Amino acid sequence: MRYRIVGISVALGLSLGCGDKPPTQPSAPPATPPSTSPAAPVVSLQIKVDGSTSSDVIASLSEVVVDASGSTGTAPLTFRVDFGDGTVSTSAVARHVYTAPGTFTIVAAVRDAQGREALSATASIVVKAVTGSWFQAGYVARTSRVEVRRLSIDSQAGTTVRGTYLVAGDVDRAFTGTLIPPRDIRLTAGGVSLEGTLPARLTDATVPWTLLAHGDSADGQRLDFRAITSAPDTPPPDASMKVSFGDDPTAWSPIAAVTPVRIDGASSRGAGLTYFIEFGDGFVATTPQATHVVDTRSSTVLMARVTVVDRFGRCDQESFEYRAFELAIGENTAIRDYWVQDYDGFLMVEFMSRTGRNYVGRAKLPSVPSTPAFATLSDGPRVRIVLPELGLEYEGSLTMYPAFGAAMTVVQHGGGLDGKTWRLERQSYY
Repeated sequence: MRYRIVGISVALGLSLGCGDKPPTQPSAPPATPPSTSPAAPVVSLQIKVDGSTSSDVIASLSEVVVDASGSTGTAPLTFRVDFGDGTVSTSAVARHVYTAPGTFTIVAAVRDAQGREALSATASIVVKAVTGSWFQAGYVARTSRVEVRRLSIDSQAGTTVRGTYLVAGDVDRAFTGTLIPPRDIRLTAGGVSLEGTLPARLTDATVPWTLLAHGDSADGQRLDFRAITSAPDTPPPDASMKVSFGDDPTAWSPIAAVTPVRIDGASSRGAGLTYFIEFGDGFVATTPQATHVVDTRSSTVLMARVTVVDRFGRCDQESFEYRAFELAIGENTAIRDYWVQDYDGFLMVEFMSRTGRNYVGRAKLPSVPSTPAFATLSDGPRVRIVLPELGLEYEGSLTMYPAFGAAMTVVQHGGGLDGKTWRLERQSYY
């Protein structure tokens, strides 16, 4: 037994000799138990004014909504919204109407079930009164001309505003207005009223303020007003116009439905000008230069006009009176025109009606007291006269010359005088 014990001892000594230790495996770190602490609350804040995130706040009118309902934390959450004017709300969605203009700081706080509190970043909000000046310019069908308007709101008390309303050329009218939630306004000056919705930005000149007019010359029209953002620092505008008819610098009138009327107001002076060019027949251009063909009766007086409006709402106008020229429309006028050559042969043409460039009338020749005549004008101006019952045509040009004179130089086609050139002078009789 002793031998065996020793032998085991030796065997053990040999296995552990040389000082080595048996290899060991690294032990895994103890697992971290999951945290049981809830996350701290986080405030989510959104502010809207009258349903928008970009509108000006109007005192005594705009509803400011502070929405913290998206905040997170251990329920139940409690809320506190401070509007900065002494008004505090404990609703997740707080609503408030500021009663006076000013700059206010809004702060929202959220507290979770464990009593931990989180504050939002502060938000400054500017509350404005509805005061300032605006202007509007545009063509008014009722007066058949461009009109310029100015609206000034001088004061606001609660939901009542007061100021003046002016149509250029008229006297100022004092008005009283009412602000109507959510963002509407109605202004009344005597028998005239303007109503609409306040713009998102009261003093943004790029955002039009549309008001519906009742009672004045623009009754029933929607008028786009623009904000005047500063006091005038330049001279008032000065309108200038040049009028020409077609390509002939000596032409004293445009030919109805044919000749383009050119109006140039580019030499007008002023700061940030808006242009309106009227041709007198209801057509209006909003460029410094414009071209238009008028189609009115020669008995109609047309008033061409250039109106310029600067960025401060000041305006100036220049006008020019003219009539459209026709070959002749004589049935309903005291003076009747006709075209005639009574030397080296005889030819007379008289026109009774016109549709666009086409005329209907009658012609007289030496052997024919009266026969139907039809004429058509074209660019140039060119003229073509047809006498269908006689198989004759006359083609040529129409010329206007000083002292309100005019003549047609035409070549005859058909008949015994085929190829003959006629010069028909315009004459008048009572």
